[in-house]
Amino acid sequence: MDSNKTRMLFRTCMTLLCLAAMTGCQRSRDVDRAAPKTAPLWTLTLAAPIDHLDAPAREPMIVEHPDGTLFVSGYGSGAPVLWKSGDSGATWSRVKVGTNADGAAGNI
Repeated sequence: MDSNKTRMLFRTCMTLLCLAAMTGCQRSRDVDRAAPKTAPLWTLTLAAPIDHLDAPAREPMIVEHPDGTLFVSGYGSGAPVLWKSGDSGATWSRVKVGTNADGAAGNI
């Protein structure tokens, strides 16, 4: 067989194969079926912005402990800073982590 006939045969076979595959891909006949209901894992609620509590912190990070306590950390004023909240963020208190001389390191 010459190359033109081989290409034509290949294209025809590929077209037939694609058509056969597409006939099996039909929309479900069960159009009245409801989508599965799933509850969101969490929701984000926006609140008024807070510039800072007692010291600014660069590159802040928030973590939730398994008991629900929130921790916000950052690095500012030459030392690491850490705050915690036991009431879902309504109030915050500063946690003393020490200074760089004490071995507390941040932003390294």
